[in-house]
Amino acid sequence: MGSQIVVSFILEHELLAGPFSLVVEEDSADLWGGDAQEVLDHITQLVNDTLAIEVTYPLSAKSVLATIDSGRFEGGSHGRHWVLDPIDGIKG
Repeated sequence: MGSQIVVSFILEHELLAGPFSLVVEEDSADLWGGDAQEVLDHITQLVNDTLAIEVTYPLSAKSVLATIDSGRFEGGSHGRHWVLDPIDGIKG
């Protein structure tokens, strides 16, 4: 999930000239709720450590959740779409 966040963040910020369409497997549903807070905090720290060269401000947990969910697009026959499904190819 951390790699999805990093790739999503970089693509979204580098492709400012047009609409951003990303198809991914993961969403933020597993990171909501009391038991998931520790995991979310850990992922947020890892993402910020990874992006430290690119980003001058740390991402909040809320920003991390939003970045995860930016990949909710289902794809289609029009436009340019990025597909990120590194584990098992369920969507790609």
